[in-house]
Amino acid sequence: MAENSKLVTLLKKNPDESESFYADKLNIPKTQIGPLIWFNEPIANPKLKFPGNKANIVKARKDGIRWERIAARTGKSVAECKEIGGKEAAEIYTGRGRPVGSYTPGKSGGSGKKQAGRGTSGRRQAQGNKQAGRRGGGARAGRRTRAEAGAKDPK
Repeated sequence: MAENSKLVTLLKKNPDESESFYADKLNIPKTQIGPLIWFNEPIANPKLKFPGNKANIVKARKDGIRWERIAARTGKSVAECKEIGGKEAAEIYTGRGRPVGSYTPGKSGGSGKKQAGRGTSGRRQAQGNKQAGRRGGGARAGRRTRAEAGAKDPK
């Protein structure tokens, strides 16, 4: 709890600093400082609190506020905020992951050509239509499979 009061004091004095700044000052791992900041921001600055109704949640999402911060500012859980905000709030892109609707099936953005994987010789690509995996003059070299032998030649 002592960390929270120190963090609240720092948030009051330096409200626009980065998460790294607070983590370094309080000697808290950077992976743990985010949730502490989100929880303590409304305590340090009560003006950030707002009622957790649909209009406010949608507005906060449009302003780019993430679900965790909205939950801390409304005093509700993330799940409750998502439920109240509904589809309208969920479709707003806030900079994490891909924007909603940006995925197009069949379009990977790549060149379409697969390259030889790591650690492969590329031998199969170099052989073209030859059967890969057969190595030279073994016992079955040049023989046909039963299916090939039974098939009629289309000459």
